Amino acid sequence: MTPPLVAYADLHDDALVGPLLELVETPDSELLAADVARAALADELDLASAIALAVVASEGPFATAARSGLAATDARVAIAGAELSRLGALAHGDARRLLQRHGLDGALEGTALSPALRDAMPPSAVALIDALATETSWLPHAPSLAAFHAAEATGLRERGRCVETSAGEIANDALVIATGGRFLKKLPGIEHAITPCEGITAAERIRDRLREMSGGTIAVGFAGNPNE
Repeated sequence: MTPPLVAYADLHDDALVGPLLELVETPDSELLAADVARAALADELDLASAIALAVVASEGPFATAARSGLAATDARVAIAGAELSRLGALAHGDARRLLQRHGLDGALEGTALSPALRDAMPPSAVALIDALATETSWLPHAPSLAAFHAAEATGLRERGRCVETSAGEIANDALVIATGGRFLKKLPGIEHAITPCEGITAAERIRDRLREMSGGTIAVGFAGNPNE
């Protein structure tokens, strides 16, 4: 029996990776094969990109440990590398062979990251996903993934001109803290508004609504710091 993931333990709960890992252990399970196929169809990404995205977005033990800084020679990086090898093998062949047994490998014919999705992610995340999606050996990327998760913000100093992180301080000329607009949903009449900070889907809704208008008034709200 293959041991469960440790560094990427949270991927056992991923809608695609979780049942795929179970299918490795019980390859004749039609239910698990169907679960994998459904998740792959819903994801709309090709399998390698979908698993790569799950790896980069992981908030599991490896990502948590990396925030305190991990050297390339750290044993935890080696553990992550071994698990990345397993995940890379699934992404670039093993998963397709497993689903072929059930005639469901066609569910894996998705696409690479769309331009809209690329624009919504940090460039460093896009670069890692592209590398994992195109390269069959994922083990060498363990140090890069450790560096990707290396720090988190812990505080501010000097009226926001210095950001304190778990990996040191970062000076800046301007700082944007984007917390989102989820609490705005409590305001009366908000159901008639579209909040751009909700992402690409909201922006597309704004585009579609503008196309439908033949005339009228457009209200746009902005917020800022009057002391800046």
